[in-house]
Amino acid sequence: MPLLEEEPIETGGVSDEGTASIVLDLGRMAMAYPTLEIESDEGSVLQIEYALRWVKGRPAESYGVGTTYIARAGHQRLLAADQWCARYVTLRCLSGRVRILEFRMIERRYPYERVGSFQCGDGLLTRLWEMAVRTVEVTTDDAHGSDARERNEWVQDASKASFQTMRVAAIARGRDGNLLSPDPRTLRKVISDAAACQMPDGRLPGTFPTDRGPEDPHHFIDDYAMQWVEALRWHHELTGDDDFTREMWPALVRQMSWFLERVTSRGLLHAREYTSFDNPIAYMFCEGATVNAFFHLALADAAWLADQVGFADAAARYRAAAVLIVGSFNELLWSDAEGAYRAGLLDGEKLPPSVHAQLMALYAGVVDGGRVERVREWFLGNFRNPGASLVIGPKADFRELLDRRAGLGMPIMYYWALTELYRMDTAEADRIALDEIRNRWRNMVSFLDDAGTLSESFVDDCGGGMSESCHNYGAVPAYFLSSYVLGVRAEKSDGGWMLVINPRPADVLRASGFVVTRFGLVSLEWVIDGKVWRLEVGLPEGVPAEIRLAGVKEGTLIGGGAELRGLRRRGRNCVFTGGPGRLELQVELDLPEKF
Repeated sequence: MPLLEEEPIETGGVSDEGTASIVLDLGRMAMAYPTLEIESDEGSVLQIEYALRWVKGRPAESYGVGTTYIARAGHQRLLAADQWCARYVTLRCLSGRVRILEFRMIERRYPYERVGSFQCGDGLLTRLWEMAVRTVEVTTDDAHGSDARERNEWVQDASKASFQTMRVAAIARGRDGNLLSPDPRTLRKVISDAAACQMPDGRLPGTFPTDRGPEDPHHFIDDYAMQWVEALRWHHELTGDDDFTREMWPALVRQMSWFLERVTSRGLLHAREYTSFDNPIAYMFCEGATVNAFFHLALADAAWLADQVGFADAAARYRAAAVLIVGSFNELLWSDAEGAYRAGLLDGEKLPPSVHAQLMALYAGVVDGGRVERVREWFLGNFRNPGASLVIGPKADFRELLDRRAGLGMPIMYYWALTELYRMDTAEADRIALDEIRNRWRNMVSFLDDAGTLSESFVDDCGGGMSESCHNYGAVPAYFLSSYVLGVRAEKSDGGWMLVINPRPADVLRASGFVVTRFGLVSLEWVIDGKVWRLEVGLPEGVPAEIRLAGVKEGTLIGGGAELRGLRRRGRNCVFTGGPGRLELQVELDLPEKF
C-alpha cells in the first residue's frame, strides 16, 4: 500500500459559545487529526469533540469521546493520537485555563488520484456522484473503511460500495510511476486482511479488526465470506496476479470446506441469511434462497480462480458442487404458482417468495433459463414495495414482511438491483433504474448537502431514517451513473475484455465526464437535441471500443474522426466498432421510443 496523503485544512466559521469553547468549521467532511499549540495552567483539561453535521445551530452527530488532553503548565504542542471523521470541531476547556495559540486539522487519507468525473443535465445526479466519491475518499485510509463511526473493514461494504465507486473515479500510480487503472490495492487489502483474520475453523470474519465476539451476528456473516471469493475473482480479473491468488488459496479452501460440510441431504446449504438489514429473513438459520445464491456464485468463482492458477481438480470439484446447488435451488425453492423463488426452507417449511430471493437468484445466475422473465417480472412488480430498514427484531416479524412482499429498504441493496435493471437492457428498465436513483437518493442528497457525504440508510421527507451521515452504502449509484447513464465500461467477452460505449440516457438529455477503465481513461460527452443525438468519444491510445446506441433510426449514423466498422443491429441497439482515437458521432433517434 502507498503512503497516506496528508493535507492541512483551513478552518473557518468560528462560532463562540462563551469563553470556554469554540466551534470550527473545516469547510468539508474529512478524516483528520488535530495539532495544537497552547499555553495553559498545570492540570487544565482540554476536550476536542468531532461532529459530522450542523443541525439547529449546533454541531450534531458525534461518535466516541473525542480527544481529551490534560495539560502541563506553560507553553506546549499537542499532536492527537488518532484521526477522526468530522466537518465541525469543538474545542472545550473543561477545567483550568487554556489559551489556544494555533490550531490545525491535518486530513489524512488514501492517495487516490481522482481523474473521473460526471456531469449531466440533472443537477441531483451530478451532485450525487460528487458526494458518493467524496464519501469513499473520506472513509478510505490504509484500507476501505465503511464509515465515520466504526473505522474498520467490512468485506461487502469495501467491495460493493467503495471499490466499485473508485474504480470509475480514481487511478493510482505504482512505485515505477506506471498507471494502475483502476487502482486494485485497496481491494487487495480487504482480501488479504480478511484472510489474515481467518478463524481456526476456516470462517472468514465479516469485519476486521473487531472486538465482536461469536454472540454478535456480525462476527461472521455467511454471505460476506462468499463475497470475499467474488472480490478475489475481481482482483484476479483486474490484475492477472496469479501469485496473490495462490497466496489466498488456502484461506479460500478452508472457508469453502466449512460451507460444503453444511450442505443438507436436500442439497442446499443450511446457513444464516443476511444481505441486508432489509431482508425479511435476515439473521435466520435456514436453507435460504439468498445465501444459497451467494454460495453458488462463490463455488463458480472458486472454480474459475482454480482454473487460472492451475488447480484443475479443485476447479472440477467446485464446479460440480455449483451444479448441484443450482439443481436443488430450482427443484425445492421454485413456486410455479407465484412464478418466483421462495425465500427458503425453514425447518422444512416452504416460505413464501421474497424480493431478495429473486434479486440474488438473478444476480448469481441460478435461475433456470426458462424462468428468467417470470422472475424478473415478479421482482419488478414488488421491489418498490415498502420495505424494512432493520430486521433484527422479533422473529415473528418476518412472516408479515414476506406476506406483504416487502421491497428493498437499504441503499446497499441497490448495487444488485441496479446491476439487474441494467442487465435487462430495455427502455423500461433504464427508466426504472434512473427513477429509483432519483426517488431514493433525493432526500439524502438534499439533507446531507452540508456534509457533502452520504448515509447508510435512506432519508425520509423530514430528514429522518438516516443512521449515519458518512457511510459508503450511500455511494452505490456512482458506478452506475458513470458506467451506464454516461455509458463507459469494460465487459467480458469470448476473447477477453472489451471497452464498451453504451449510454442509457432514459430522460437525461446531456451528460459528460471521464471514466476510469481497465483500458485507461475514457472521455465521453453526449447531447440529445430533439431527435438528434450527438456524441464525442475520446478513447485511450491503441484501444478500440464497441459502441451500442439504443433507439436509433437505421441509416442515420454519421461518424467523424477515427474509423467506424462492423455496423449491425443487436436487439434495440445499433452496434459498431470505433477507434482507437477520437470519435464524433451523430444519429437520429427513432422517436417516440423512449430510452
